[in-house]
Amino acid sequence: MFDNTTTERPTDRGQVGIGTLIVFIAMVLVAAIAAGVLINTAGFLQSSAEQTGEESSQQVTNQLQVIGTTGQITAGASSAEDTGLLVTFQGSSGGNTEDFLGETEITASTSTSDKQLGDGSSNQITITSGSDVDLVFVPINESAYRVEEANGDASFTVNLGAGEELTSSGTLSLAVPEDADDSGSTTSVSVDTTLDTETVELKVSQLTYDDGTSSIDILDEGEFTLSAQTSTVDIEARDGSGNLEDSMTVDVDSGEVDIGVEVLADDSDLTDNTYRLTGPNGQTVEINRDSSVTDGPENIEFSQDVVLSNDGTDVQLGSGNEFASEPLALVDANDAGIEPKVGNIEVIVTQSPGADDIDMSQTTISFIAPDGSHDLTYSDSESPEEDTEFILEAVQDEDDTLPVLSSGDRFTINVNPGTLSAGATAELSITTPSGATKTVLLRVPDSLANKEAVSI
Repeated sequence: MFDNTTTERPTDRGQVGIGTLIVFIAMVLVAAIAAGVLINTAGFLQSSAEQTGEESSQQVTNQLQVIGTTGQITAGASSAEDTGLLVTFQGSSGGNTEDFLGETEITASTSTSDKQLGDGSSNQITITSGSDVDLVFVPINESAYRVEEANGDASFTVNLGAGEELTSSGTLSLAVPEDADDSGSTTSVSVDTTLDTETVELKVSQLTYDDGTSSIDILDEGEFTLSAQTSTVDIEARDGSGNLEDSMTVDVDSGEVDIGVEVLADDSDLTDNTYRLTGPNGQTVEINRDSSVTDGPENIEFSQDVVLSNDGTDVQLGSGNEFASEPLALVDANDAGIEPKVGNIEVIVTQSPGADDIDMSQTTISFIAPDGSHDLTYSDSESPEEDTEFILEAVQDEDDTLPVLSSGDRFTINVNPGTLSAGATAELSITTPSGATKTVLLRVPDSLANKEAVSI
């Protein structure tokens, strides 16, 4: 017999299989994307870390090592006006012309083929056959001069400190004025060898006033103090016959005034040349010391008793008398009381142990001096421009890689700071292409007297 009672089904249900699969796949995709992002990030960080580490390593290892620093003494004369260039030409006959000072114009010529005057390379001037070229030798400093055409078309520099020579590629005829005032009288010489121009001396013009008891010396473009008991003083130039040639009146109501001095001739012997005195208001008087004029050299005369002072020394000159202001002279800067200064800095560098090759042409230098901060860049010129450039010279460069500093090389970095006085301090920060920086602290010694170079 059948049981007609109805059996109830359970109410629990299972998940449908396809929905679970979709959720699972979605979770897997999200995890995979997250893992990819993490892997890429880790790789980027690893690459950056390696690059940073390499750069840091280069900054540490690609260092310059400073061997020594030297300052060259300029004897205080830092301009061409204070520099005399004595030139001697060696002729083909073996004889020399008379010596002449720089900035004297000479004439170069050749009657055959074109010739060159210079150092035998691109550093030269071409003298065209059949044409005359006027040349001027211009002193730059105590170890260099420039030869330039008088019309300014071409020039080149001879750096005696680098051992350069001035030569001619063939026989040249040079017409050199016999007189410093370029009177037209000339001495001609044929040159087909090296020209001797190695006597470059620091010179300054100097004027001396003497009252018979003491004297004062005034350098060219310097000044002295004039004092008197009166309100005005006439300063007169009179010739040997007593004739008035030039005069000015200066106001000394304050008790004293400054009088400027300018020597108007730059000869090897200035005892017979002209100088100019300039008063506080710009008035001037010129005194011609040329003994060859008809009435003799002019003397200076004051209308009142005066006291002239310079560097703590006084001379007393009375009125109504003619006072000769001899000697006018060219004197060496060391003997003229000019304060010696450092005019060039040389820093010898080499690679630090373990360093790679260093391209010094891509190196920059920050120079901090008493007159301010300057950024210096590499130049392949013969001498660095003041406060803007540095140049390199090879002390040791067997593989001839200049300006690249390789293993075993030693280079000299030359910097032109203008001038640094005794006791001055400065700083050089040399930054290589890899970013490595070497800082050099410089201090000029307190005494520079009687020295040509000092360690700084």
